[in-house]
Amino acid sequence: MRSRGPTLRCTHLTVPKEAAHPDDIEDACAFDEAAGFVAVVDGASMGYDPVAWSRILAAAALDVFHASGGADVKAVAGEARRRWEQRPAPNLPPGIRETPTGATIGLVRMEPSRGGLVLEGQLVGDVNLLLCSPGREPRVPADLSRAGHYGGQPETLNTHPRAKITVRHLEPTPLRRGDAIFLFTDGFGKWLLERAGCRPMLDHIRQIDAASFEVLVRNEQQAGRMDVDDVTVVRCEVA
Repeated sequence: MRSRGPTLRCTHLTVPKEAAHPDDIEDACAFDEAAGFVAVVDGASMGYDPVAWSRILAAAALDVFHASGGADVKAVAGEARRRWEQRPAPNLPPGIRETPTGATIGLVRMEPSRGGLVLEGQLVGDVNLLLCSPGREPRVPADLSRAGHYGGQPETLNTHPRAKITVRHLEPTPLRRGDAIFLFTDGFGKWLLERAGCRPMLDHIRQIDAASFEVLVRNEQQAGRMDVDDVTVVRCEVA
């Protein structure tokens, strides 16, 4: 009998800004753990209705993946922009025009290969990914591997139909049982990489539930160690 290949267990952890209503969270995510797909989106606060744009992007990412089997930012952008244009017209005051809205986004595909999984993905802006493997230090893509790479004015995928998109491609990476993948928004990434050693904290986060994660985030934000922002992490365990 052939052994069963590795599977994924994905957990969505989101903590809104302090005092924010859950409906006002500017982050969004979508995933299909059976198919090995995850999308995380962080809406840009300075744009018009970042909540709607981030949710449109996340939903479009999952639908495009189901239709094509790929994690393709530009295909997602086309579909999301079409949905944005088709939504009900916003009720703006006279003389006020809707401005383009942006978001950072990460798409990850974990595809079966030779008894394991291969991780591939595309990222725009400072949404990022971290891989934890037994006996190894956590790995972060080289261009966003320091806390100083987060925040500021990152590249975004915006609602303008002709806006250019700068995509970072993740190199195909084999995964094995016991690995964990974290796909996260910028506030979490900056905080994690400012720590002297992030492995013990990641091992802790692998074990806790959503309520405990919220307590952790609130404590770190109140202590000034984490930026006060929406925080979203999708944690995927390879089992």
